[in-house]
Amino acid sequence: MKKTVIAFACGVLVTLAAVTAYDAVEHVERMPDPSEASISMPLASYEAPEARVTQGKPNFRGTAYATSADGKTVSGIWAADGPSTFDWTYAGDEAVYIQEGLAEVSYQGRKFTLKPGDHAFFHVGTVATWTVPQHVRKSWTVHGANRLVRWWRDMTDGA
Repeated sequence: MKKTVIAFACGVLVTLAAVTAYDAVEHVERMPDPSEASISMPLASYEAPEARVTQGKPNFRGTAYATSADGKTVSGIWAADGPSTFDWTYAGDEAVYIQEGLAEVSYQGRKFTLKPGDHAFFHVGTVATWTVPQHVRKSWTVHGANRLVRWWRDMTDGA
């Protein structure tokens, strides 16, 4: 019995080491080359789907400037001009940091104002209503939550 347990534990450790090594190699192979110079990435304008806009005609601009090696995490800059109100459905877990302006946000039964220096986090699949009186600019990072995380949040009402 003792030999079986030891053999099983060794098998688990070897498997974990192999998976870790594989992930490390994949990460290194997919990493972009280090920067050798600055790269200009102006914010590009785009139209918001009309179903999301509830008031005004916002001027949305944005760009993604970094993607993780596995493609699951993306970061960028986004801006909107108002006055406008719109619903935003989150396609992934999103962390935002406000750089300029302000936005009034209604999210999961709470209302709060985001201003320069403020940070907020939004879960995948949820909807927030943003009201932009004049202008807001944020940096954002979206991480794709896996199915297990989504299932757990659904089961625990932790959306």
